[in-house]
Amino acid sequence: MGALALVAALGAVAVPAASSASASTTKSCGNGVSAGKNTSCELARVLFRKVRRNSENIADGRRVGVRSPVTGRSYAFFLYRADGRSFTCRAYGDGVLSVRIAT
Repeated sequence: MGALALVAALGAVAVPAASSASASTTKSCGNGVSAGKNTSCELARVLFRKVRRNSENIADGRRVGVRSPVTGRSYAFFLYRADGRSFTCRAYGDGVLSVRIAT
């Protein structure tokens, strides 16, 4: 399912408040993608591929579901427009997973 179809299927959702527990260290995963300390580059790249397909159709507060190739767990990432050139994506649960994607 493309990102546009995924967004249409999920619709707008209530967005949790940004957590002050966000990752303080990040690692570069290539192609303008960075992953927080609790997030694997493999998961960050899966999210990147979903968002990048139709990034102009992804907006603040949208939810994008992805499955981690490392853990096999599913995560719901909420997208926040960080600035005119990137998104910050966060999933909440057992800690905060975070990904930054340059658009």
